[in-house]
Amino acid sequence: MQQFDDSEIEEILRRESDGVLAFASDDEPYAIPVSFGYDGAWIVFQFSKADTGRKMAFIEDNPEVVLVVYDTNPNHSVESVLARGTIKKVPDEHQRAAFGTLQQNAEFPLDGSIWGQPPEDSAMEMYLLEPREVSGRSYGTGDI
Repeated sequence: MQQFDDSEIEEILRRESDGVLAFASDDEPYAIPVSFGYDGAWIVFQFSKADTGRKMAFIEDNPEVVLVVYDTNPNHSVESVLARGTIKKVPDEHQRAAFGTLQQNAEFPLDGSIWGQPPEDSAMEMYLLEPREVSGRSYGTGDI
């Protein structure tokens, strides 16, 4: 196993676009697949404003989350990064900038309506993770 330094972690967060966002509330865990953007400081996500389900309930109850980003290499080694911190809604005045960050590396159809109308009229809104702790490593049978 090899621990990554800050530059290796940064490279993985900029290269990858998908991960698993994990929440916890009391003794109940909850994890969802997500696409994300990374600008060197914040990790951003796009969620539906109409979401009244579990994700928003978990965020309201406990905004402390972990993002797991990983990649399996052809040589059967795995690279992973864990980013722990607080998730919160991006202020309206920064929604467009956050969308631009997400657009740089997300691989799912993004709601482009945020560009053509005021953010408050979009069906989606941006959330950000302010990482407090980030770690990364590689492990497996191959060499990276």
